[in-house]
Amino acid sequence: MCGIEKKLLFYPPQIIVQWVDSRATRCLSAYSMLLITSVMEHCTPVIGLLAGALTTISFVPQVVRVWRTKHTRDLSLGMFIAMSSGVALWLCYGVIQHDIAVILANSVTLPLALYIVVMKLKHG
Repeated sequence: MCGIEKKLLFYPPQIIVQWVDSRATRCLSAYSMLLITSVMEHCTPVIGLLAGALTTISFVPQVVRVWRTKHTRDLSLGMFIAMSSGVALWLCYGVIQHDIAVILANSVTLPLALYIVVMKLKHG
């Protein structure tokens, strides 16, 4: 018998069960947190790449329409200038942070947004 077993002999069974249950819960909580952290670390890049792909793809229909019709009258120049500036800053941030998801998404989105700005300036 180890020291803890000798001490437990003097406690009623309900206290022993509570103590064991409390200890198991703490171990399970620590294991759960470790598992969740591990899953999050592996999923985070996938989530970033998926988010970047979806936001980049969202520009494609507008670019295709502008390319086909050369019509930009209904588009806001200010919005696309602000958007292009923000995307350029996100690209800089991604390079500084070495974040491949941010770099990939914004290096594709920036030319798409700038194309719309150029077409807006050219065709009004």
